[in-house]
Amino acid sequence: MNKIEKMKERKGGLAVLPDIYKYAKGTVEEIPEDDLVRMRWYGLFYRKRQGGFMLRIRIPSGKLSAEQASKLADLAQQFGNDTVTITTRMGVQLRKIELADIPTVLEAIRDYGLELRQTGLDNVRNLMNCPVSGLQEHEAFDASPIIQEISDRIIGSPLYSNLPRKFNISVTGCFEDCGHSRLNDVGLVPQIIPLEEGVKEGFRIRLGGAIGKLYANIGEDLGVWVPKELAVDCVMAILDIFREHGNRNNRNKARMFHLLEEFGSRELITQINERLGQRLPFVVAETEEAKHRDHIGIHPQKQKGYYYAGLSVPNGKMSSEQCRELARLAKVYGQGEIHLTAQQNAIIHSISEIRIKQFQQEELLRDFSFHPSPLIRGLVTCTGKEGCDLAIVDTKTPSLKLVKELEERLVIRRDDLRIHWSGCSNSCAIIQSGDIGLRGTKTRYNGVLVDAVDIFYGGSIGHHAKIGQLIMEKVPVSLLADTLVEILTDPQYFTGIYLKKEKEIQYV
Repeated sequence: MNKIEKMKERKGGLAVLPDIYKYAKGTVEEIPEDDLVRMRWYGLFYRKRQGGFMLRIRIPSGKLSAEQASKLADLAQQFGNDTVTITTRMGVQLRKIELADIPTVLEAIRDYGLELRQTGLDNVRNLMNCPVSGLQEHEAFDASPIIQEISDRIIGSPLYSNLPRKFNISVTGCFEDCGHSRLNDVGLVPQIIPLEEGVKEGFRIRLGGAIGKLYANIGEDLGVWVPKELAVDCVMAILDIFREHGNRNNRNKARMFHLLEEFGSRELITQINERLGQRLPFVVAETEEAKHRDHIGIHPQKQKGYYYAGLSVPNGKMSSEQCRELARLAKVYGQGEIHLTAQQNAIIHSISEIRIKQFQQEELLRDFSFHPSPLIRGLVTCTGKEGCDLAIVDTKTPSLKLVKELEERLVIRRDDLRIHWSGCSNSCAIIQSGDIGLRGTKTRYNGVLVDAVDIFYGGSIGHHAKIGQLIMEKVPVSLLADTLVEILTDPQYFTGIYLKKEKEIQYV
């Protein structure tokens, strides 16, 4: 077994909770190295360079109540760095939590019905869904109850807190692949089967999606269909197969797509059928998915007379005050709920038609716009050096500076242009799925070691998802704006993007 497996054999991750309360009375230096790692089972990641702990909070389907959001804002202000961050898995992170404050923070998280167990290392990560599930006019059905049941079965279970590696799940009832099914270890997407007596609701199954440090892979559609009432059991069967057969010797080979390569899709289908006690039917024709959207803007809901507002949160980063104000707007105008998205944005729903204009005048919407510029709209970043010991370069502040310069120099005739920036090679910003992906690194420029990026091009999500390809390496960040202007205005890469001076000359 690898060293992590040996560590888990000595003591499971969930067993560290009593020790956390004990360690909170001392110093970080007194915590045994293994237990410092096990604390990740409770969402606690020690950040030596920044000081304190990062706290990762699970938000199934990205659905957060206004009261919970307000409490997170309070915790960030009182115990953290006054910042609440939205992740690319629809979850939330707080930063710079001091060791002594951890018991108070953990109890507050629990009291407000929030969950942080099993958010790190060898566990099922936050479960993804369409962020407007139950609201979208053209969805097949709302998959939120399925997400919640899967979460209930997993969280707190010793069986599912000791996987060979992390495991990502997406279940969505919409046709736009908002949950990034092709980038998850298992992804369920809706397919309606016509019958003589009506229709039957269910899902297609996709396996083996992943984006990480060593590999990027688009999930394979198995060509089988599972009825909605068996969806939870089907996901759990797949998870059990991974738990039992995933590679526990070599962590670099311990993802679902490696198991798919080893077993083959036919064998995996056979094993799923055996565990379900019935044979899933093959369905050859895939459902034609709609174009993937980020849900930014004001949109009508299926509930007549109501709208949802998709708000762009630049970099997914909110101050405590902004988070608290977002919660207030959700209570005043909506139903007291905020939905977080995989693009690190936020949605307030159920705004009545007679109040939508008043809502649009709220001051917060100057910062969190429902009609942002294409580059702000498509910006996704990891936390970078300001919040992660693994990061090689900063991301959040430089990305905003980059966007500002590009907007000053370019005319962009697109709704969005997705630039994803990770501070290291771990791809927490899912860089290979962006139109442009930036991977933090270092290089020597004029004899000095400086921040740099590798540049990826052509990633996409949705029905025709593909992995972006590396086109440039070790570009100094100081030269990044000039480099991207050349790429973005090159017709072999993009159309509908022009230098402002050139566009003005053409116009004259």
